[in-house]
Amino acid sequence: MRNVLFAGLFLFTIMACKNYDYSQVKPASEKQIWIINEGLEDGLKVVKSCALKSSAHKRAYFVAAKFSSSDASFNAVGVWLITGTKKEPGLIKSVNGIAEEFTPYLRDQSAFYDKECKIVESYLE
Repeated sequence: MRNVLFAGLFLFTIMACKNYDYSQVKPASEKQIWIINEGLEDGLKVVKSCALKSSAHKRAYFVAAKFSSSDASFNAVGVWLITGTKKEPGLIKSVNGIAEEFTPYLRDQSAFYDKECKIVESYLE
């Protein structure tokens, strides 16, 4: 019985660990960060961010941002889909629950399942 439990735990650990390729992840642009900061609730501020070109959307980036408040115990990672280029961003949509909860941007449910969303989110965690 004990061996079965260890085998199960081992398999769970392997399945839970994702090996993502972070080689294409780049810093988010100042304009992308500005758009996110504009929508964040009062007292919240982006402290770290990254961006990855979407493979499913022709002109869009998945942008993840770790943001915090003056309360050091709060630390979260939101993911948004921002159209346009990094220099000239366009529309913005929340992708994960954190982004939806702390910004007014509408949610794009389907983008949550794109691999780029998972990559940028895990990059900042």
